Amino acid sequence: MSRKSRLSIALGLSFALFACGGASSQNVPDVASAERLLAAPQSQSAAPLAPTFIAEAQLELAEAKRAVAAGDDIGAALHAQRSIASMQRAFVVARLARAEKEDMEARAAETEHAASLRRIREERAKVDAEVDTLEKKLHIAREASLPSESGGAGDTGRAVARLRAAETLLAEARLLCGAARLLDPQAKGLAEAEASVADAEGLVAGKPSKVATASGRPRQPIDGAAVARVSCLSALSGARRTADRGDDPDVLFSELSAQAAAKSPPGPGPTRDERGVVLTLRDVFRGNDVTLTDAGKQALASAALVARAHPAVSVQVVVHEAEPGAVASSTKRAEAALQALESGGVPKARLRADTAGTNIAVVASGDPSKRARNARVDLVFIAR
Repeated sequence: MSRKSRLSIALGLSFALFACGGASSQNVPDVASAERLLAAPQSQSAAPLAPTFIAEAQLELAEAKRAVAAGDDIGAALHAQRSIASMQRAFVVARLARAEKEDMEARAAETEHAASLRRIREERAKVDAEVDTLEKKLHIAREASLPSESGGAGDTGRAVARLRAAETLLAEARLLCGAARLLDPQAKGLAEAEASVADAEGLVAGKPSKVATASGRPRQPIDGAAVARVSCLSALSGARRTADRGDDPDVLFSELSAQAAAKSPPGPGPTRDERGVVLTLRDVFRGNDVTLTDAGKQALASAALVARAHPAVSVQVVVHEAEPGAVASSTKRAEAALQALESGGVPKARLRADTAGTNIAVVASGDPSKRARNARVDLVFIAR
């Protein structure tokens, strides 16, 4: 064989080998997978959220294509796998970014919802406070309106009931005047109110009134008691106007309510009347004795803590009895409760003891077991 023939055969074999090598490098499966994955919509959506990993994937794919062109199938596969791994990391980062964004949006919506709910509750509280204030003003206005005179002595059918009502009104008048005196002994109208109380006491005892009526008829006990109550309420309102502004009664009410709820079992919560916030205690004394029970001592000590925390608040101690026979010891009981509060750190100048006997009952019943609930001690926190 000639030298020329041998050269032709060698060149033919070289071209054949090159053609076979080039065909295999163009069909590397990993490179094709990387190209499809990078062109997929998932990669397009991940690009804004994970641009670094997408860029790495593109660079690795470019290296894989260069390796294919150079006939390096193994290198091409490695670069293609790295490109796929970078894209998979991009997908994870993109999902995490979307989740964080959704979480932030949810938190923002929750915060806005909570703020909106808080605003609604604040508005509701304002409306409730305004309604409460209006109701108090309406109640005071009604109470301050002097009652019309009742029927004369010939109206005997309701005489007993009117006398009992007069005793209740008179007891309330004494407590209102006592609260006014506790706030300001020189309150405008207080002396006149106390004089009306004394006149009503005389009427209830069967003595004639010293005050002339518009009709010229003798004043009836219930009329004198009603006038005394209105006068004492007016004096209390005057004492509040002249005194320095003190604690917010709503804050005081909330504290006493929380204190009652914290007991085990929970105790009765406070109430309100014209004087202020009223905390009613029962089982304070041992039977008809003047000795405080352990529960009574604890309740009075807790009340003293609240009173000490509100220096502008005065406390009126009122003892109520269930049976007429126990009235004789009411004053001593009131003094015992007063001393317990004073021992708890409440200044004596901010304390006052009063008794109401059986005149302001909460249970009207012939059953002694039910009537026993009338025996109680009211601690009236009087805010200025």
